[in-house]
Amino acid sequence: MIQSIKDLKLRLIASVKSMEVDKLYDYWTKFIAAPGWKWCYESMRGGTFSDAEFIFDFGFDKKSGKFAFLDLNGKGNVDGVSLDYLTGMPKIINAKGHAIFTSHNIRIEADSGESEGVKLTGGYVDLYDLDKDNNYADIKLNMESSVKDALKIIDNKPLQYTSEMGLNPDIIEGFAKTQLGLKFEMKQNLTPKEVNVDVVADVSNFKMNNIIQQKNITAD
Repeated sequence: MIQSIKDLKLRLIASVKSMEVDKLYDYWTKFIAAPGWKWCYESMRGGTFSDAEFIFDFGFDKKSGKFAFLDLNGKGNVDGVSLDYLTGMPKIINAKGHAIFTSHNIRIEADSGESEGVKLTGGYVDLYDLDKDNNYADIKLNMESSVKDALKIIDNKPLQYTSEMGLNPDIIEGFAKTQLGLKFEMKQNLTPKEVNVDVVADVSNFKMNNIIQQKNITAD
């Protein structure tokens, strides 16, 4: 028997066979895991969400002294989703993978997708510390493309790596397997210096045209 509000607990379970991702925000109130809701609402659009389950736990919150939301656990598959993971970078479109939701983090594990001529072969977007004042993002993208398209991807703001290296993607040929890692705080007015960037590339059939007196530079 419940003696007081401190003993009251409530668990709500919602199962979703299939729905449009954009409809998710009609059912997931922004007052539950607010930072995660905001990022998903602004950055994860289109496509479908399927075979999903959400568990919402409510109970007495010692900090506020009230009956309140305590925890969230959810998971589901995403297909055909558009991910706007960092302002200035081109969106990932037609992303397919798996999403995991908790009250303190949201992780999207991508199996495939594409972005301006670059094929996404794996990776993840992990948003964490969502239950704290400062929230962070850890992103890792595995990509395959021409060297030219890979260089163009990392030349977008706020990275602009290609320009800093003084390279012209239009005179470079070859194939690249690229791993792009990004870590940053989720906040307004993020500056390039506040983005921790890690780029590793495996390049084959490399060729740089007309580099010196109309001569080409090649490498296998």
